[in-house]
Amino acid sequence: MKPLGNFLGHSPQWESRTAASGIVTHWSRLMLILTRRVGETLQIGADISVTVVEVNGNQVRIGIAAPKDVAIMRDDAKKRQPAAAPA
Repeated sequence: MKPLGNFLGHSPQWESRTAASGIVTHWSRLMLILTRRVGETLQIGADISVTVVEVNGNQVRIGIAAPKDVAIMRDDAKKRQPAAAPA
């Protein structure tokens, strides 16, 4: 693994490359960053999968398969939701 420098001003992140697959994985204290191509999927736990559907310039379309009880929301949409009224 080789250091990549700071990520958002936090501790260094690290990069590893799996020789057989060429997959690059970046680790930081904030998140795991993976490189995927169109049609490739990553698994989160046993019940959630995320697939890269399309890449067009700087836009990426992803498909998410998850149980109905798992809430999936874009971060920007979440920020626009009104705050819940106090109980």
